[in-house]
Amino acid sequence: EEAFIVKDWLLTPVARNPAEDDTSPTESEHTSEHSILVVDDLLDMRKLIAATLIERGYNVMTASNGLEGLQKARNKQPRLIITDWMMPEMSGPDLIDAVRHDESLSGVPTILLTAKSDEESKLKGKDIGADAFLGKPFNSQELLSTVRNLIQLKETSERELRHAQNLLTQSEKLAQLGEMVASIGHEISNPIMLVAMAADNINLTIRELEEKFMPIFTGSE
Repeated sequence: EEAFIVKDWLLTPVARNPAEDDTSPTESEHTSEHSILVVDDLLDMRKLIAATLIERGYNVMTASNGLEGLQKARNKQPRLIITDWMMPEMSGPDLIDAVRHDESLSGVPTILLTAKSDEESKLKGKDIGADAFLGKPFNSQELLSTVRNLIQLKETSERELRHAQNLLTQSEKLAQLGEMVASIGHEISNPIMLVAMAADNINLTIRELEEKFMPIFTGSE
């Protein structure tokens, strides 16, 4: 028995379920335009949410508690954060509060998950800055719809902000152009004014000469 070695070709290959561990492909090392951070202390819940999002083409990162999630959010800059309420190290509400007070993350939409479905919990979730609230259990369609709407809302806000910034930049450029034109006009008007003043002086001198010498030529003296 000790001398017996199982040949490779005798081993039946076992299909590996990507959702059996907490790393790839349910968690990518590369962020993308639609990267999402999933924070939950329950491995099964993380895998379920990640698999649902990955199936729809989202890039997913995961964390097992709020403290780890906050660090990943700062390093990876996700487009959206989904977090559970009750977690060790740092709870979901504390994570959202930290995100809202972080300059680099303050604009990231957040979804708060909880088994509590009462109105008081929902109001508390809104008060701490959560953009959406999903009570457990929730179906995949509800999750995907909320994620899609929040990302679209963020993209619309960013487009409007960029448009406003472009308008402001154009306004500043026009103001600078107006100042430059006014300055050029001032520089042009100065010599013209000098020429006009010189012409007036010449005319005045000519009239004075006419008054002095005209009687001589007309014999009026």
